[in-house]
Amino acid sequence: MAFVQSYPQYRFLFVNDGSTDHTAALLERICGASDRMHWMSLTQNSGKAAAVRKGLLEAVARYASPYVAFLDADLAIPKDELHRLC
Repeated sequence: MAFVQSYPQYRFLFVNDGSTDHTAALLERICGASDRMHWMSLTQNSGKAAAVRKGLLEAVARYASPYVAFLDADLAIPKDELHRLC
């Protein structure tokens, strides 16, 4: 949340890749209080590549922005790299 609050120019779309645990409920709770954080849930697990593709297509359709990027949940690429890239 601190990262989101630090960069008000960004919007976030989280993708739940058909998880059967409580991921959807957690995303709903986290994103529900923000107009800059949204989430989508795929009906079934489709794999990472499909989840990334569907999430990016949704972000392009949803947000009026010339740039779209993604970060993995494990933050293999540090989140601050997103800011540096932009």
